[in-house]
Amino acid sequence: MDTLGRHPGLKTDVIKVGHHGSRTASDPQFISQIHPKIALISAGRNNRYNHPNQETLVTLKKAHVAVWNTQDSGMVRYMYRQNSGHFEPVLDRNEGKMQ
Repeated sequence: MDTLGRHPGLKTDVIKVGHHGSRTASDPQFISQIHPKIALISAGRNNRYNHPNQETLVTLKKAHVAVWNTQDSGMVRYMYRQNSGHFEPVLDRNEGKMQ
């Protein structure tokens, strides 16, 4: 919360969720103050820590934040062309899944 104290008016469109979306990665107060539209979560499929944590996903959902999770989308990239940009998956959704 030190960031909010130093930057009380901080707002953002996109946040990279810390520590693979662990339970303590995104405090609800922090998320509500910065008002992100999109959250990026980098976490491996079937990881032993069960990241991202369900509580973090609920926090983001309650704040109406769209989530791009590498578990679901594979690698994610941001494409910017002709004054417009968007996020898109790079890998096939089935790549790396156990058959």
